[in-house]
Amino acid sequence: MLAGKRRLLTESAFLSFRARAKEVLGIVSNNTNAMKSTANWSQETKQHSEGVLSDSNEASANVSMVAEPDEESAIAEINLQLTLTPD
Repeated sequence: MLAGKRRLLTESAFLSFRARAKEVLGIVSNNTNAMKSTANWSQETKQHSEGVLSDSNEASANVSMVAEPDEESAIAEINLQLTLTPD
């Protein structure tokens, strides 16, 4: 009788452990999936930011190219005004 009781307690403990282990593994799996999702989102955000930075750098370069002739024209205009101004 005592051996049967011990066996039942052991089986009960094993089943309880097994159920809890399955629950914990499920939680770990869910958290792993959440971390992967966050990592993917982070990578996409990084790529988007790099694209925006590239576009911004290109726009800045274009503005510099356009502004340069205007600066030259302004300098030429100032020089002209200086030459036309009586001493």
